[in-house]
Amino acid sequence: MKLSPAFAIGDDTEDIGMPETRAPAVYGRNEPGRVVVRAKADTWVQIQVDREGGEVFLTRILHIGDEYRVPARNDLFLMTGNAGGLEILVDGRKVDDVGALGVVRRRVLLVPDLLIKGDAI
Repeated sequence: MKLSPAFAIGDDTEDIGMPETRAPAVYGRNEPGRVVVRAKADTWVQIQVDREGGEVFLTRILHIGDEYRVPARNDLFLMTGNAGGLEILVDGRKVDDVGALGVVRRRVLLVPDLLIKGDAI
């Protein structure tokens, strides 16, 4: 018994080329704020007000290079499914990582002074 291939063999393939690269996106308001969250790897994030049922400012996957400009407030926190996939900047300077790749963080306070001291977790 002769078996035929599961797919056609021939010259009818299409060259789709290289995937398009996407420019990093910037989320949040274009207003002064001290804290920026930037993705080093694709990472799910949620930023919301620090109280029961608090307003959610952002829920999305940040892709490499994407940034979220955190509003100038002291009552916001970050949840993420990949803490090591993020870097956080305060006044343009990187602060200590909030976790390793794959680490889930449920409450990182986005308060500049706490982030600088390493006390935001």
